[in-house]
Amino acid sequence: MFYKVIVTAGLALLLASCMPASQAAEPFNPKDHHNRLIPFSALEKQGVPKNLLYPIEEYTDETAAEVPAKVVFNDLESYVSVPFYMGGTVELTTTYKGVGEGFEGASFAIDVTEHESGRTSTFYLDRQEYKDFYEELKTKRADVYLTGYFPPERETGDVSATGFISDLQVLKYTKDRDFEPSEELQQFMAEKGTSISARDVKYDPYAHNGRYFALEGQGQLLQHLDGSEADQLLKTHFKMKVSSWSSDYTDHWTLYFDREKFADLYEDALNGFVRLKAIGLYEDDITSRYDLQKAIVRDVEYEMVKPSFTPVSEQGTDFMKQHNVSLEGKNFFYETFNHLDQPFFAEGTAELVDVFPGNEKLKGLEDQYVAIRLRYDPFVDQYVDLIYQVEHWMLLLDVEKHNELIQRLQKNPTNIRTINVIPSEFYAEGDRPVGVVQEVEW
Repeated sequence: MFYKVIVTAGLALLLASCMPASQAAEPFNPKDHHNRLIPFSALEKQGVPKNLLYPIEEYTDETAAEVPAKVVFNDLESYVSVPFYMGGTVELTTTYKGVGEGFEGASFAIDVTEHESGRTSTFYLDRQEYKDFYEELKTKRADVYLTGYFPPERETGDVSATGFISDLQVLKYTKDRDFEPSEELQQFMAEKGTSISARDVKYDPYAHNGRYFALEGQGQLLQHLDGSEADQLLKTHFKMKVSSWSSDYTDHWTLYFDREKFADLYEDALNGFVRLKAIGLYEDDITSRYDLQKAIVRDVEYEMVKPSFTPVSEQGTDFMKQHNVSLEGKNFFYETFNHLDQPFFAEGTAELVDVFPGNEKLKGLEDQYVAIRLRYDPFVDQYVDLIYQVEHWMLLLDVEKHNELIQRLQKNPTNIRTINVIPSEFYAEGDRPVGVVQEVEW
């Protein structure tokens, strides 16, 4: 059960813990201690059952809420704007553009996991009114009782997505995770003249727009486009996913690096993952609705992470020589625009795609080609103790020329080796590049 955080008031509290055994053993009545602050240790010495230290029934006596959260959760539409009470575990979560519109800068978001059902809901709290609570949550989780409500539907969000809190009682804080920057990162921050960490920006992005911050983690090149303004940077910048984690905490940022300034990092990252420390500039303009964790890098220090990526297979090397092709897919997977109309090699597990690519320039070609997804796994069969993202090539097979392979793929995914071209007439800036298979074997 969870304890109510109480501040002592005078020597009476100390005396309470020193009572004779006969007095201390008297039956415990929660109401007797409702307005008195007694140390947990003193209560435990008196034999007070932990589940009676502060029952939720006592909390509901103080609030206007009469409906338990479980009733509201089971019938949200009938309880819009109706106050409800619940006990739960709280941790900070990220805000999203459009959700809780009008509250993004003035409020912070928390996820509350209800003790009874385990259901998690998101709530917004006013930053000024709950600023001390916010600072505690930056390094801890909290158990609370609260009174909340779900507002009427908004154009930008579902009624079930976001609630607001009208009353909050903290029971206890738990620091079971290490959110502090490492000593190495703290030294790097001092050298580069910033005191802001990635965690500061993550939970208060609007206050840090246009400011530099520091982060560290494992870096992996990314090709994936997300439709945000940041996609327009990819001709001058390459993109990396940077992940940091502890035993039970993972965080991901998308960083953009100037291709000329950080050319060495790019070349190294083509052959393996890197562990890095970076100073990034947070700019709201490059974020997307559901991904506010993006930044443009100013400074970086890195080292390679072993093992290196798996080289092209022997069969693949022979296939490349046979067709006089020297470019591997990885050579321009992350800068397609520089290699249009050039043949390249790619190998991996292929599977049919149900939906033909939506690229405007591919309209009308559905009867001529079948789309496949070729899995690009940089480690192939290597066992690695790393968390990483597997990307894919989107390729087109000619219905007539590759009919046998298409029939095979209709039954099972298949390992294939391919020579491909991304025709300039099929390339649309801002869309995922699509290659046309020229030669294939399996």
